[in-house]
Formats: sequence, C-alpha cells, structure tokens
Amino acid sequence: MPERELSEIARSTQTQDENEVVAYGPLTAEEAVEERLQYANDKLGVFYDITRADQQSPAKKFILELNLPRLERIFPSNEIQRVIESISALPDDVDRSVFIDTVRSSIEPLLRAETIDPVVREKIEALREEKKITFTDSETGQALACTLRELGQDLALQDSSTVHPRDLVLEVSWPTQLEGPSGLKAIRKIFRDIARYMQEHDTIQAVTGVSWMMSHPIAQRLGFEIRPDVEFPVNQKIGSADMGNKARQGRYSTQDISPEEVLFGIISRQDFLRRFGDT
Repeated sequence: MPERELSEIARSTQTQDENEVVAYGPLTAEEAVEERLQYANDKLGVFYDITRADQQSPAKKFILELNLPRLERIFPSNEIQRVIESISALPDDVDRSVFIDTVRSSIEPLLRAETIDPVVREKIEALREEKKITFTDSETGQALACTLRELGQDLALQDSSTVHPRDLVLEVSWPTQLEGPSGLKAIRKIFRDIARYMQEHDTIQAVTGVSWMMSHPIAQRLGFEIRPDVEFPVNQKIGSADMGNKARQGRYSTQDISPEEVLFGIISRQDFLRRFGDT
C-alpha cells in the first residue's frame, strides 16, 4: 500500500522519475494538478459512501485517518490546522456534495504544492525512502514493495504468537513503478528474499498485507492469516482497490475490485521464516 499522507486520496499515476516536476507523461504540471483534484473528487465520494454505510461521521473519520506526525514534516502547521478546522466544522450528517466540496477545497493547496513545489516533493520522497524497501527478482525484474511500520495494535495469532502495537512489521504491497510477481511461484521466490532480510533484522515481528489479494485463496496458501476484525484506514481500502483495478486492466475479465474486498492479512515472524527462510 502507498504512504498515507493527506493527499493519498488524490494520488495519480506518474512516471518513474518522481523528483522531476514535469514528470507527468503528456500532462503539464497544471493539468496534473487538475487530474489529481478530479481523482480526489471521485475517491472522496467513495470515502463518504463507505463511512456512511458504517454509520460513521465522514468528517470525523477523515480527520482521524490523517497521519499528523507525517504531515507536520511536509507542510506548515498553520496549513494543516486550516484543513482540520475546515473539515471539523462539518456536521456528522453532512450532505455528500458538501463533504466532497469542503474537503476538496481544503486540501487543494496542499495537493498543488505536492505536485508543483519541488521542495515539498523532495520532503515526501525522503520520507518514503526512510521506510520503503523493494525486493526485486534479478532474473525477471518483478518486485514487491515493503513498508517498515509499527503494527499499532495487539494481535493474537493462530500460531499462538502475539504481535504488539510497537512491534515492527513489513507491510507488503504491489509496487507502483515496477512489475509485480505473476503467480504463486514468483511470489514465493521474492518472499525468500524478504525472509533473508528478516533474518538479518530480528526486530521485525511479522509480515502483513492490506490488499484485495487477501480476499483471494492465494493469500492463505502463502500462509497469511486473514483478519476481517482488523480495522485500517478507509483511504487505504480505496487506494488498494484502485491499484488492483489498474493492475488487472487488460489481463482479467472480472468485475472491478471494490474497497470492501480489501482485507488485512498477517504472518508471524516465526511462521514466515519457517515457510520461506533458509533451512
């Protein structure tokens, strides 16, 4: 899954050289801003529908999911406070169009800075690199992206182990710029590289995934314990479903992936190393 800064809900596809302001394929920077705003408009609608279906306040839920420590390393505090105050003023039963318009107008200056301000883009890229690890098959070029993060909650697993809130885990996702592994054999091959990395870093206590793939039988065949009881940001559900749909374009004839199909899966350190580690 992509990093969860404020603008995750408005992420758009860019070329591999993300440090270049003009790296938007055929789009100018201004056109890229407009494209991201339109993307935000669409995804805010999905966010609203999911939270209302769960009988939650869309405004409160949106603010709750903001990664404030991360945002504070990118944007001025007064800009962050402006966004929070604007969205906090919305009632719990806010109209759908009012919610979308308010959030979009609140985050537009930040999205614009993310897209065309090289200093802001450099800060974001530096934060991504702090915790991102990509494991690539040298023969095929296929890869998996991992993010090193704290789990954030206590989880008792089926193998009798427990992962605690401050424990580090590797969250696995399909890469945004490289080709992901095709098939179970290719995934297992990259998982063996991940296992070797874990053997060198004994603080990593589990491997997790938040993906539509967790609703597919392949996840359990790899050893993931699927946990529908684990809550994670609505934005992450939307982003994962969107990336899954893009990855399947031209390859599958199935229906679009819905955010409800995005689930959380986890494998404990000992089980992952037993399955994929060097013996």
